[in-house]
Amino acid sequence: MPKKSDRKSSVESALDSKQQELAIREAKLKAQLGKTEEFLKKAPLLKDKAQKKVQQELLNRFTHRNPVEGPIGFQFDFLGSKQSTPPKKLRKERSKAPLITFALLAIFVVVTYFAWKSLAQG
Repeated sequence: MPKKSDRKSSVESALDSKQQELAIREAKLKAQLGKTEEFLKKAPLLKDKAQKKVQQELLNRFTHRNPVEGPIGFQFDFLGSKQSTPPKKLRKERSKAPLITFALLAIFVVVTYFAWKSLAQG
């Protein structure tokens, strides 16, 4: 069985190590608290700077036009070269829908005629 003095020294050493751990944690928390307080003091200034930067960017965007690159004559040709009507389609690109519609209409008329003729005779 261990001696009484050994038990006391082991308990005291455990308590000392706990106290040291708690002291280290306390120091870390105090440092973090100090950093947080400094940030809270600087936060309104940072917010104002960010708002001013956004406002300045918006102001610059809408007040300054980006010029078209190239000589002046090129700018006028570029702006006036837009066609008001689309170009005509080539023969290969034309739609086949009207031709198909006409063929289907002709087939419908023929089928209807023969159906009417067979029902009338029949």
